[in-house]
Amino acid sequence: MKFIAGTDIVDPATLPTKAMPEMPVVHSRARGGIIHHRADASPGLATNTYNFATPPPNVVNDGMGNYFEALRVSQDRSGIPYAMIHLRPQILRLLNGLNRKLLAAVGRYLVDNGGVASYAVDTIANYSMPVRPHSVCEDKEAAKVYEDYFDEWAKRCDFTRRFNFDELQRIACRAIDSDGDIGVVITAKSGFPQIRFFDTFHIGTLTGLDPKDGIVADDYGVMQGYRVCDGPIDTLQSIANTFIPIEQMLLLRDPDRYDHFRGYSPIRRGSNDLRDENDIKAFTKLKEKIGTALAAVIQQKGMLEEDVWGDDSGTKGVAATVEGDPNATPPEKKLSLAELLGGDIPIIEGEIKQLEHKSPGVDAVDFMQFLAGQFVAGLGIPPAFFLDEKLTGPNVRAVLGKVQRKFDQRKAVMAKLVEFCWLRVIAWGIANDSLPSKPGWWKITFQFPPMITIDLGDVMTNERQDVMVGQMSEKERFGNRGKDQVKEHAQIVEEVRQKVADAVKIQQEFKDSNIPIEVLLSRFGFNISMRATLNEPPPEEPAGTESNAPAKTSDKKQPAKKK
Repeated sequence: MKFIAGTDIVDPATLPTKAMPEMPVVHSRARGGIIHHRADASPGLATNTYNFATPPPNVVNDGMGNYFEALRVSQDRSGIPYAMIHLRPQILRLLNGLNRKLLAAVGRYLVDNGGVASYAVDTIANYSMPVRPHSVCEDKEAAKVYEDYFDEWAKRCDFTRRFNFDELQRIACRAIDSDGDIGVVITAKSGFPQIRFFDTFHIGTLTGLDPKDGIVADDYGVMQGYRVCDGPIDTLQSIANTFIPIEQMLLLRDPDRYDHFRGYSPIRRGSNDLRDENDIKAFTKLKEKIGTALAAVIQQKGMLEEDVWGDDSGTKGVAATVEGDPNATPPEKKLSLAELLGGDIPIIEGEIKQLEHKSPGVDAVDFMQFLAGQFVAGLGIPPAFFLDEKLTGPNVRAVLGKVQRKFDQRKAVMAKLVEFCWLRVIAWGIANDSLPSKPGWWKITFQFPPMITIDLGDVMTNERQDVMVGQMSEKERFGNRGKDQVKEHAQIVEEVRQKVADAVKIQQEFKDSNIPIEVLLSRFGFNISMRATLNEPPPEEPAGTESNAPAKTSDKKQPAKKK
């Protein structure tokens, strides 16, 4: 090994070991091709003795090359392909489509073959859909017609005649997480508008070697449309591309970077953690299987002892007759060690030793849960929400607040799909199915799934009070429970009419009893205290007291005063 003294490379064998000048000498050592200078390797300056044969203490390579630690190059840390990141839009655009499709394939594989990935993706879909539209057209009768028409369309909206609108929303929501994106087109090939999906592998070429990854844009990046693999499914080839304008196709994805025209699977952030967790789980299961299958081992130190019982491998399981004595009684069958212990017994040199069956250590299980939590965090879900950890009330509320933000973002993406379909379905109905064309027919609001809360009783009580004092609308209150305000209000009105009609009918049936209508309504859940207060006559003032109220004027004409 050679060391650097100043700027010259010096061989340690040529340096004297005594009578060195009394000055600090900078020692260095080569490690992985990088020179590390150290000034603390000498035993001491007082003795003037320097032993270059003793290496300095080994430390973590802190790197070199930049003032910022984040930009230093170190072999003790994973490298970052800066060129791949910086030059990707200019040089590596040809591989973007292939890389994205490979990431989508990894996401699909993990979802289809792992419970953790499937559960996480399903959890996002369960709390983010379905999203239902409601018309806010000023013409209430037209709005009701639009909603009924859309509800009937939603039952048969799939181009392949397999799914309804809610099921298609679930498929699209799962595709955003596993594949990265999914394309939506409204087609009228069946005689009325229907939804047709193009998954991530059918946008662009099937091989993935597409410079723009299925995107058609001008020189400045302005979107013009998409190229998709379309045609008969039996003869579909990678070159069978069809151009679809951007006005006719919606690409559902989570917004990521400004320069990304396509969506990348969010599973890419934790795929390695999940694959490692699956490997650890498989190896742990294999260890337990081997431990269960092997009952014991024979550690052989020499030749196996001869069988004094004779050969017991016959069909009857007994030993052969003893030589020289044909009348001898055959001995009983010998029990083998494998039959005694009930398992495989390999033979090794040494003594017999019973195997110990130990379950996986707690640390291994915790580590696998940690890896699963890292994967879930890559999807934007707090690990504590996914792993169902035992938390205190405030911690649970904080976790639910974080995960609710994630679900709200996905709801906004699904709302784009609902609005995309509403505009085209209602417009087609106005043009071809005699729907009324009223101003504002395109305006809608959305009914989202219920919010997550652990204080449902307290929340409902507070919301009920807020509605009564006018600080919250009934639409928001029913929306927090995942209910349709229009349908719920119509049902309440219908129930009130029915109860009042039944009360009047009962009163007329027992009119001789003079049962007050308030008594009957109270039995149906009506609160009549307010009406009783309003119908109460004002209290009479005692005689001889002056009233502050203005005196009533008589209708009779007063005699004219004499001048």
